[in-house]
Amino acid sequence: MTETQIKQTLWFRYDDIDKIPVITECIEEEIKRTCGEKLLYVRALWTEFKEDHLEVNVSTLFTIKPTSSEASEMKQNVLLAISQAVHKKGVEFAIPTSICRNENVPLPS
Repeated sequence: MTETQIKQTLWFRYDDIDKIPVITECIEEEIKRTCGEKLLYVRALWTEFKEDHLEVNVSTLFTIKPTSSEASEMKQNVLLAISQAVHKKGVEFAIPTSICRNENVPLPS
């Protein structure tokens, strides 16, 4: 059996710290709902307190050949499911200020 792992690191604002357990649960449920029977595993875990954001890692495993177009499409499906789950919970992703400072990018107002 050939398997494809898809991982994604997400950044959330400290303002949403109390919502993180609900967000991670919703992400897992949305991926299970939308990514079908080829999904073997999904886990969304809060993994870090960073200087300016909270970090959540999403890991999935599918019965799909890694180099196939189906793998690329499944990655898009995972990203769409994450986006949908975050939107459902009324949460926004964080824009880490440390990255903005390092790249000389102006911070959003």
